[in-house]
Amino acid sequence: ALVPGAAEVLHQLHELGAEVLVVSNSPAEKIIGWFTAVGADAGTGPDHDLRVRGQAGKQTLGETDTSIEVAGRKIFVDRPLYEQVIEEENPDLIIGDVFSLDLALPHVLRSQGRASAPERLVLRKLGHTPEWIHGSRAEGAIDLIVESVGDLVEIVKQG
Repeated sequence: ALVPGAAEVLHQLHELGAEVLVVSNSPAEKIIGWFTAVGADAGTGPDHDLRVRGQAGKQTLGETDTSIEVAGRKIFVDRPLYEQVIEEENPDLIIGDVFSLDLALPHVLRSQGRASAPERLVLRKLGHTPEWIHGSRAEGAIDLIVESVGDLVEIVKQG
């Protein structure tokens, strides 16, 4: 279930002093199980190399029809459960593989100048990532595109 090398990347990020948090719509136990199965220290508390927040509700839409348009497509960004997670965690960087679920709301929060918004947004490009997202970096909403989680080590080293 994990991409090859994920545990090693986690170790390298931890050695660099990075706090790593996985925010997933899946139950935390599922993600923790994947990482512990490959020998990584994962859990829900702050005393782990990898902290996991499950059932984040990134897919849950709010009551408004607030949206942005990217490449002629409407993307709804009123995602109150995910927004709450972002506000509570105040991340420096968010990486995601689905723009609409992972990166669109953080992009909006950043464009609004919200203090909890991340400084950098990174797309993990997969074979099925649409051209309209990666070709223009979602019309500039995405700062970096990576094809391997291993690329995160260099991104963190660069600050």
